[in-house]
Amino acid sequence: MATLRLKTTLLEVIHVWRSSLPEKAVARSGAPTKGWNTLINRTQRRLKGTEGGLWTRQARHSRCAVSGGFTVPNEMRAVRVHEVGDASKLRYEHGVPVPGPGPGELLVKNMFSGLNYHDTYTRSGLYPRPLPLTLGTEGGGTVVAVGEGVSDSRIGERVAYLAEGSYAEYSVTPTHRAVRVPRVVSLRHATCLMVQGLTAHYLTKSIFPLGPGDVCLVHAAGGGTGSLVVQMAKKLGATVIALSGSIAKAESAKRHGADHSLVYRDRDGGLVPWLVEEVRRLTPNGEGVHVAYDSVGKDTALHSLACLRPRGALILYGNASGPPPDIAPLALAEQGSCFMVRPKLHDYMEDEEETAWRGAELFGHPEGPHAGEPLHVLEPVLHATMPLERAADGHRMIEARKTMGKVLFEV
Repeated sequence: MATLRLKTTLLEVIHVWRSSLPEKAVARSGAPTKGWNTLINRTQRRLKGTEGGLWTRQARHSRCAVSGGFTVPNEMRAVRVHEVGDASKLRYEHGVPVPGPGPGELLVKNMFSGLNYHDTYTRSGLYPRPLPLTLGTEGGGTVVAVGEGVSDSRIGERVAYLAEGSYAEYSVTPTHRAVRVPRVVSLRHATCLMVQGLTAHYLTKSIFPLGPGDVCLVHAAGGGTGSLVVQMAKKLGATVIALSGSIAKAESAKRHGADHSLVYRDRDGGLVPWLVEEVRRLTPNGEGVHVAYDSVGKDTALHSLACLRPRGALILYGNASGPPPDIAPLALAEQGSCFMVRPKLHDYMEDEEETAWRGAELFGHPEGPHAGEPLHVLEPVLHATMPLERAADGHRMIEARKTMGKVLFEV
């Protein structure tokens, strides 16, 4: 590995050392202990008046590099895709090169990686990507190195992030796609909320901002994202009609606050014939819903459109049953001047300011008097945590719709 020139301060080493300890050992009460404060304050006094206490080191080890107190190896384990297809195409590999952070990027040592439908679309070829690739779109862990233009003080931070390549021991993410995680929030909780929680946030606060008097339709309401959309909608004062594929999932949606919770599939897995009629009956004067949040796609998109009131919004944000059919502009006009959008989370994390705002509302501010006090307290539904080498099993579970909530891979 090329020679690295590294600068750090004694204070940063203490911070990194503390950050590398198990969460329970560091922040049982959600705040630094008196002993830690004493050590940090003493170090600050000793460094006062020096020129930053900086030291430079050259790492020439053939197997690893040292960055801010962390040892970063040359190779790692990761789940890779060499050809598109079903879950059997996933390969758990050793000896994968550790990526290096470029300008404006962080290198994260992952503790968790989240499973999302997006990952299955990439693996199957629905979302084309150059091959081979390391799969995954979100993770949570500790920053162990930074690229050009990023302050060394970020080394040691606990972050949850959105970036491709998270099914691995190490991943690179742009700074504007990473959220600092307060000490009082576990990385498990933060990773559960990263993609699905931020999705629920932008769906209900940005694309169609909900408020009192609004009626929304939420598909897959017993799943990971759907359950969070239900919770966000209720916190914003809206009436929620939840649709789920089973009685158990419908009961889960009801527990998370749905005003009405319906099972929209029959015993054979098809859609019930009365779906649109029943949804409209539950709305004031039978006018329909203001907005339909549809993550199912192919099977339900046209039904969601038929549930809208005039000038309503159809938001298609997933393809669980396959890509939705093409909907002609004239169909939107005939439904009552409705509009439709197919959004992506990336476009609602445009810069560090926007990402920090969404993260703070879900996780709480990372520091200060209100650290770890989120504006919207959401309860993620965790279906299972499994080792990364079982990624293929996770994909089979989610594609068979056998999950009720989030699946995390422990790295």
